[in-house]
Amino acid sequence: MNRISRISCGFTLIELLFVIAIIGVLASLGLSILQKRTQEFKVRKTTAQIQHILQASMAYYVDKREWPNRGKSDGNDDKGFYTYYVGKNIVKNPFASDPNDPYYHWSEAPSNDKNIVPRFYVETKLPNLEIAKRVAALLPVAETDRDLTKAYVTIPGQAEIESSVRIIDSGTTHDIISSKTSPYTESIEVPQVNCNRDEYANIFVALNSIESEGFVKNFNGDIKTNVTINYKNGDIKSHCIEVQNGNGKYDCDFTVTVERGGKPIKTNPYVKANVSYFTMCVKKR
Repeated sequence: MNRISRISCGFTLIELLFVIAIIGVLASLGLSILQKRTQEFKVRKTTAQIQHILQASMAYYVDKREWPNRGKSDGNDDKGFYTYYVGKNIVKNPFASDPNDPYYHWSEAPSNDKNIVPRFYVETKLPNLEIAKRVAALLPVAETDRDLTKAYVTIPGQAEIESSVRIIDSGTTHDIISSKTSPYTESIEVPQVNCNRDEYANIFVALNSIESEGFVKNFNGDIKTNVTINYKNGDIKSHCIEVQNGNGKYDCDFTVTVERGGKPIKTNPYVKANVSYFTMCVKKR
């Protein structure tokens, strides 16, 4: 008699349940990781949008010599701040946890202390205190109140210190352009600063914007450019020189060097930058 052997090719019920259990565990782990990464992305995007609004408020202050009006990112303009400085691409915070109020709010922060320089703040409502704290931790000056994160900025170039500092003038340079491979340096003179005899002049300078066009990107994916700001005499404590000893009149200036780099891929490649400045009088100690 011939015996025919049968070979089983299937899985047992226990084996199938074991595989399904493993797939379920991996799926739950993957979902958990995805949720954490999505939350981290929203935290960082919220932080970036708050910083953008704060930087826009400083640019507005440089131009207008005042903080923007109280407002929010709901599409309603207020003296052009939302439209021309913030940009209407920022509307709701990424969490949008409160459907009735998912917007960013901003205003000048009132203070009864004359020694505190007026501040500007941006605030938004987040899902809970933990996320509010995570966003606040990524901002230079911020606080939380339950599910609310509020971030502050002071007048550009001025800390929350002495009322003994007087802002005299502010402005932004014209576009300084380098179209050659060698560095291009331009000297910027600002209006003469007149201080009292018990004061000395100072100047604060910061890069406002930089733009590049027509270069091959380097291995980091960035345009290779360089902008440096050099103060008079290279002395960080003495940006201004008194015209005559004791007369309280100061000449202040600074130089901006713009250098383009990288291999050009178009005709007429360039690097363009402009700089903002504040001149001030500070009481002698």
